[in-house]
Amino acid sequence: MKARIRRAVELPLAAKRPIAVLVDIVLLGLATWLAFTLRLESLHAPRSLQWVAYGLAPLIAVPIFSYFGLYRAIYRYSGLPALVALCKAVALYGVVYASVLLYFRMPDVPRTLGLLQPMLALLLVGGWRTLVRAWFAGRDRAARQGLQKVLIYGAGSAGTRLLAGLQNSPEMHVVGFVDDNAQLQG
Repeated sequence: MKARIRRAVELPLAAKRPIAVLVDIVLLGLATWLAFTLRLESLHAPRSLQWVAYGLAPLIAVPIFSYFGLYRAIYRYSGLPALVALCKAVALYGVVYASVLLYFRMPDVPRTLGLLQPMLALLLVGGWRTLVRAWFAGRDRAARQGLQKVLIYGAGSAGTRLLAGLQNSPEMHVVGFVDDNAQLQG
């Protein structure tokens, strides 16, 4: 199991993007199912035109998510800016999704689905990305325990090149930079 996880982590970014899109598609489908289940107050089994609501979710969301750069960022290094981008992307997605559902007024598709599903999508997609980021943070922290902590003197280009060289060092962990140049501090 650990070997599979290691291989997945070591995949190039170009291979991870389709996986991220696929995970989002699954989560959007789950959000749609949950929205139907909550709205109809019973376990939902899609029928007839309700399948359209399931298909519309990824067709609308994935291009919007891509536009907002959600597939450019790597979960491990994403932070508050990625969360803000996700919120903006889901807000736009919610407006478009609700508008399409209202415009076509499909039978057996409640109008409130256009509000409930995007909220659940935000919770699921945002929750998944936060969970992955937290897992990587714990894994990275465990891997760095016991390493020699070092500071790099010089935050200019030479210091950043040294940081890149020490990034995967099995002996040292860079904890920061020290520089007397006020423009490079902070």
